[in-house]
Amino acid sequence: MVSGRKGQQNMLNRQHIWKRFVQNRRGVVAVEMALIAPVMISMYLGTVELQDYFTVDRKLTTLTSTLADLVTQTNKMDNAEMTNIFNASSTIMKPYKTSNVKMRVTVVDVPKTPGQPTTVYESRARNMPPLAKGAVYPIPATLRVPGEQIVVAEVSLNYASPVGGFIMKSGISVNRKYYLKPRYGNINWN
Repeated sequence: MVSGRKGQQNMLNRQHIWKRFVQNRRGVVAVEMALIAPVMISMYLGTVELQDYFTVDRKLTTLTSTLADLVTQTNKMDNAEMTNIFNASSTIMKPYKTSNVKMRVTVVDVPKTPGQPTTVYESRARNMPPLAKGAVYPIPATLRVPGEQIVVAEVSLNYASPVGGFIMKSGISVNRKYYLKPRYGNINWN
């Protein structure tokens, strides 16, 4: 009989402990925080990541338009001047690393006769190959003016996430292209 009473008492103790555990609210905050913290941290890091990506995207757009704009401000261009333009333009990307930014400026001739293909007059590049002189380069029809040139600036960057690099190891390729007409007539390349 003694063992029967101990069994009942143990069962009552277990029920009492369980009831106290369920009714106790002191640990609820810790449990809720443990469940919500990973979600909150992920949302914060995602916001930081998006902000960083949009900053890089905005800087690339500015870099591309600046490249095209600087080339169109003259009617004479040479390799030394183009190197200076690449150097000056790349400072826009600071504080981000500029060694992996690919830049290309291409001057395209639009033929006087409609229907003929537009061809590369001259092309210079940094961290990517320049286009061959005389190669066909497609220009949107709305930008073509017969007998004139179009300056095309292209910038490319493989964006590697500072926060989510362990998720996307290869990064995201961000490309920008900008078309401008030379301001002082066709560009002569020396």
